Amino acid sequence: MSRILVLGAGMMGAAITVPAAENAHSVALVGTPYDTETIRSVQASGWHPGLETQLSERVEPFECETVPHGLGAGADLVIAAVTSAGLSWACNWIVSNCPRPVPVVLVAKGVSVSGGRIVPLSDNAASLLEDAGGTGHPVVAIAGPCIARDLANKHHTSVILASRDLASAEAARSAFATAYYHLAIEPDVDGAEFCAAFKNLYAIAVGWAAGTGARGAAGAGGAPTVNLKATLFAQALLEMGYLVEVFGGVDKTALGPAGAGDLYVTCEAGRNGRLGMHMGSGLPFADVIEGPMRGETVEGAELAHRVAPQIRRLIEQGRIAAPRVPLLLGILDEICSGPRRDIGLADILGVCETPT
Repeated sequence: MSRILVLGAGMMGAAITVPAAENAHSVALVGTPYDTETIRSVQASGWHPGLETQLSERVEPFECETVPHGLGAGADLVIAAVTSAGLSWACNWIVSNCPRPVPVVLVAKGVSVSGGRIVPLSDNAASLLEDAGGTGHPVVAIAGPCIARDLANKHHTSVILASRDLASAEAARSAFATAYYHLAIEPDVDGAEFCAAFKNLYAIAVGWAAGTGARGAAGAGGAPTVNLKATLFAQALLEMGYLVEVFGGVDKTALGPAGAGDLYVTCEAGRNGRLGMHMGSGLPFADVIEGPMRGETVEGAELAHRVAPQIRRLIEQGRIAAPRVPLLLGILDEICSGPRRDIGLADILGVCETPT
């Protein structure tokens, strides 16, 4: 039996306690300052209001401000179940409370911009842990298609564990693998993390196609069209494979759980797809953010603003060939430069075959 500490009591943080508890591990669920009401609910009755489910009695809930002294010192594994925006805070908390060099598993995945470069989020987390005074904390990133409620309800879920420390990835797999939670080890950290990030942008594009289809449904007997969605989904996979290679990964990673799998689930459910649908229905990005999606965090839109300057710089330097990524450029232009209302569709339809 291991001692697992989950930092972050949101939906995914709570969901991952389900396989951990089923494997008879001792689980401490520590809420961030934003999780106070959730933690108090779990403390009172075991009920997690976000997941709308009862957590195992093996899960001990704590508020981060009042954790018992030494709670983190006994942890064998730490899950950082926070957003990328909260990663710096989480790394500081982990170093302060977990003096032993234990593996840190990230629920958030993707990329960050550091020193003008686009880098995997797990590499950024390793730097943040070191900057906070931590030594020897290996980092593992969970990537792939996973809806928290599906995992909490014990539906089959397949993900990958991407890490530059394969022994730590194997330790995480041993801790969480169950008959319904399937985890594979992935050494291609760059490929997995870049797919995890850019699939959010491409999900906006597929959502855009769905929005245009819904807009024309009245003239098609009320049935939304799906042909353009399929075309853009295929183009997204081609572009992700190319981008993965550009950033040092293996192109086939884009065809696995971190790429095609995560893109599919993001298109089916999530804010990125909804943003795209609103845009496809005729609303400019700014109007969507100030209107029907006001106050919502859309990962793909935030990523677009962070990476657009770097992508354009890499194109100028000849490291990215613009004709290979017309869909990416169309999304970036639509979000960052003002409405085109077509995400560069004429260019995209001209290159939807496999590039030579």
